[in-house]
Amino acid sequence: MERQCFIGRYIYGHSYRQIQDRLKLKSTKAVDNALTRVRKKLAKHPKVIELWKNLAR
Repeated sequence: MERQCFIGRYIYGHSYRQIQDRLKLKSTKAVDNALTRVRKKLAKHPKVIELWKNLAR
């Protein structure tokens, strides 16, 4: 579900409501929680950290 939420939000630009409807989730909070988990995981990934450092230059 996290992957589907991430793709829906950041690749296709869907709203939380659109993602909720497409994935048949009970609330937009479920989408928000999934995206928060993805962001936390990405923040710890070495390639993402390296990318952020390069962008900050």
